[in-house]
Amino acid sequence: EQSAAPVPCTDGQYQDEKGQAACKDCIAGKHCEESGGTEAEECPRGSYCEDGVKHPCPAGTYGEAVDLQNADQCTKCPGGSYCSSPGTTRPEGACEEGYFCQTGVNVPNP
Repeated sequence: EQSAAPVPCTDGQYQDEKGQAACKDCIAGKHCEESGGTEAEECPRGSYCEDGVKHPCPAGTYGEAVDLQNADQCTKCPGGSYCSSPGTTRPEGACEEGYFCQTGVNVPNP
């Protein structure tokens, strides 16, 4: 249904040019979550941006780089370390004494 008034772009879309008849889909690795957004924004460290929506890297992983496009691009926590919180930008710490941590561990004492 057509509208007599301008329609804002929805989540996952943006429009950076005047006088357009439609919105653009968000660019891979960027997020566009602001209604009526005018730009695709950088996906921050600790997150990945899929279909224009920002998500935290899952526990057991971290996101050191910007503009990750999917969860597979989050880095698994290295052996000897743990990553317990979603959305971290580096391993949170070393495994506790008496334990060893394999790659992708999300607790210090598995």
